[in-house]
Amino acid sequence: METQKTLKILFIGPESIGLLIGEEAYEHGQHLVENVSSPEQAKKLLSDKSHPFNLLITGNRIEGENDAGVDLVRWAKENCPDLQIVLMSVFPNNEAKALSAGADAFWNTSCFVSELMQLIDGLKEKGHGS
Repeated sequence: METQKTLKILFIGPESIGLLIGEEAYEHGQHLVENVSSPEQAKKLLSDKSHPFNLLITGNRIEGENDAGVDLVRWAKENCPDLQIVLMSVFPNNEAKALSAGADAFWNTSCFVSELMQLIDGLKEKGHGS
């Protein structure tokens, strides 16, 4: 029997959404989600190589700043090249911007969290970020 890999996920965004994603991720695959509210906090955690993350999930608008998520995606791809990244936004037109910045996937937040879990499963199967 194949054992399922537990992912360590860093979520940047509102705590209420982070808690919802964390609960669903744990039930789905016992994935662990850590929630922070700013890109600076995220960069500090991602820079600590003693506790690496497998996946970064960030909103595009962080702390009221448009495209802060895209900027964080660029920084993460440069500094943590094996990290898988999902950029989320309620605006579908942000998908091209997310992918061109280096995100591995885009999640439209108007969709259910279960769809995010399916997206995470697909990224896990790709194998990098482990």
